[in-house]
Amino acid sequence: MELPLDWIDVLQSDRTRPSPSDVISVTQNIVKQWDVLLAGKYVKKCPFPTRQIKEIECSREHSKRMKHRSAFHATWSISPIVPSGKKTTSTIVLEEGEFELPLQASNSNLIVCVLLQLATLLGLIPIKTDKYKHLMLLKRFCGPAAPLYYTELPQQ
Repeated sequence: MELPLDWIDVLQSDRTRPSPSDVISVTQNIVKQWDVLLAGKYVKKCPFPTRQIKEIECSREHSKRMKHRSAFHATWSISPIVPSGKKTTSTIVLEEGEFELPLQASNSNLIVCVLLQLATLLGLIPIKTDKYKHLMLLKRFCGPAAPLYYTELPQQ
């Protein structure tokens, strides 16, 4: 893999059974500001270790906390998922089965770049000068598109 676009081939070929992965090219109009929407409503970090969790239960009746257990025969533990002192009231009245959709992300709010096209829209994260120099030495061993990509990388 020489370019970020090469990840498409890797992701498509990662699974063949029962069917290959369907890779969708993401454009900016799909990316939403979920972090902004959820920042004030829920805690930023999960209050319990998730690796050992086998079962999670969330309910409308207890929307400020989550029940979880590490084994199917274990007792339930309860953890708060709303910051303490926060009310969960919303100004938007939603019908059953509806949810609030965040605004589209602007260029400055996009953090994760999935494809080179998206990364080009945002501006790439600058790399250190030493790393840039090493890439300049290594780019001659890559295909014809990679040297152009690596040459245009911003550096600190």
